[in-house]
Amino acid sequence: MYKINCIAATYQNCRENNEDNYCINSICTDIWHKDEKISKKFSDINKNIFAVFDGLGGEEKGEQASFIAAKMLSRFEKFKDIKDYYRTASNEIYKQISRKTSKASGTTAAILEVYNGSFVCSNVGDSRVYIIRNNTINQLSKDHTTMQTMIDSGVITKEQAEKSKYKNMLSQFLGISEKETIICPYVRNKEKLFDKDIFLLCSDGLTSSLSDEKIKETILENGVKKDTADILFKKTVESGADDNITIILIYISKSRNIFSKLWKAINNCIL
Repeated sequence: MYKINCIAATYQNCRENNEDNYCINSICTDIWHKDEKISKKFSDINKNIFAVFDGLGGEEKGEQASFIAAKMLSRFEKFKDIKDYYRTASNEIYKQISRKTSKASGTTAAILEVYNGSFVCSNVGDSRVYIIRNNTINQLSKDHTTMQTMIDSGVITKEQAEKSKYKNMLSQFLGISEKETIICPYVRNKEKLFDKDIFLLCSDGLTSSLSDEKIKETILENGVKKDTADILFKKTVESGADDNITIILIYISKSRNIFSKLWKAINNCIL
């Protein structure tokens, strides 16, 4: 069994509204939040759902789109599987928002499921999921952007894409009309958890200003503390970021079995 120590925080930063949201099992923020921060502890005996949502900036009702997505995910047991959630949430966002405005809106979604010694990562859009293991950081999610498609096709390099003004142009998001695009989330195969794994879920407000290595160094330097998210936010702002920023940090540790503790205590007494 694994213990899960989770820290989640969302920051309005310089924007008029905070269009980001998050979901931790049944917990998400309301639509009109500014800054929010919580810490929770779980075990992997039951399925745990963690997610970050980034309402589309520059569009109407981005905060409503991210709220709908978060609220629906908090009732995950109603869906057949994660792909069913993505399709249903996208259709619901489109229906609710298109009733009120002629302009499109939507949200990204980056989701991590943790249960029974394993994890599954999935996403739509450019919010990301990372894992830090053995002092190395790796992106588990896959960006749904025009630039990423060009990178995959070999048209441009990752370095060239980072300098492009179109690097954040999304090719997939929740809330897009089915007539325009069929939602096709990226879903990784189930993978095994290891002791001392650290997961990071974040909106692109963080990654647009801090490099993966800088993010890793900051997390490893500060460890399992409530203010680690605040430190990441501060460094991002110092780098010039003006977007909303949402962060979920998940620390995995092996839970010691009560019988192994008892056996150790007996051996200590004998010795």
